Amino acid sequence: MDMDVLNMFLIAGGTLALPILAFLASFLLWPSALIKVYYWYWRRTLGLQVRYADTGGVPLLLLGQG
Repeated sequence: MDMDVLNMFLIAGGTLALPILAFLASFLLWPSALIKVYYWYWRRTLGLQVRYADTGGVPLLLLGQG
């Protein structure tokens, strides 16, 4: 195998492996952070506003659009 082809495969493999390994590590180590980012993204996409209310020591989460 030519040295240029080997270098190309190493660079391409490293480029693909790095984000995949970073995602797997974050998913295994910080699943709650990924869930929070997921919900934040969909709330922003749908245009929802989050409001919190405290009624007698019971916290409530209110979602409203616009």
